[in-house]
Amino acid sequence: RAKLSPCKKGIFRGLENVRITEQGDVLTQVESFFEYGSSFLQLTYRIYREMPYIDVTARVNYNERGKALKLEIPCRRGDRYFAQTPYGRENYPMDGAEYPAHRYAAVADGDSCLAVYNDSVFGQSCDGRKMYLTLLNGAAYCAHPIGDRPILDRNRSIPFIEEGVHVFRFRLSCTTPDRLEREAQDFLQQPYTVNFFPHGKGISMKNVALDSDVLTISAFLREESGVYLCRIFNPTACRQTATLGIAGSKKEIEIDPFCVSTFAYESGRGIAERREMDV
Repeated sequence: RAKLSPCKKGIFRGLENVRITEQGDVLTQVESFFEYGSSFLQLTYRIYREMPYIDVTARVNYNERGKALKLEIPCRRGDRYFAQTPYGRENYPMDGAEYPAHRYAAVADGDSCLAVYNDSVFGQSCDGRKMYLTLLNGAAYCAHPIGDRPILDRNRSIPFIEEGVHVFRFRLSCTTPDRLEREAQDFLQQPYTVNFFPHGKGISMKNVALDSDVLTISAFLREESGVYLCRIFNPTACRQTATLGIAGSKKEIEIDPFCVSTFAYESGRGIAERREMDV
């Protein structure tokens, strides 16, 4: 293989640019290091043997002023480029201009797409061959011209935004457009555990189940009356059907394209759809 040169300065000095840190039956983990100016970037890739996606973590020590940092992802030109918006998605032109995006952006070719899920960036772009995720922007806090004074007064110490250490998480996946919302939720809302010692006198939690690969549960809450509300979002352009289960009760549900429906559960009465006039 080609010989990889070590990093030459800063916090990565002497480290090999690309190295495998874990390799087993479940995954392979690769670290890579980058230097630019006074800034340093560590990229960690997790490549799973049985999963159709790759997880990427970017740890940046950023000290550039007046420059933006973008993560470049090569892709094959598709027939459309789109990103998540609140309870929907928006198609954008592949002209290289930056557009707002929430938890995912994707380049689609027919019924398949290359998706990028993220937990912390909101500006992305695509020129047809590459996707760009804007990570940081080293703009000055105070740089407004006053009279003949230059925009940046070099005689003063001016702070710049987004300097220092930042951590970003991404997931790259080959999937279908209808699964984007659900997979974004799986990536960002990871399971967690709480260490506690219950005394046995609390309120039992209600089990919730939804047998759909595309519908997502956006909220589950309990009213003061004791009724539980479950809000389900359909992120696709087609009407979706599924079975909703709460505390042993089940109900066949139908949700229109890009709509949110609310279902109420009450002990002894089962599950019923909650219309707007019923709220």
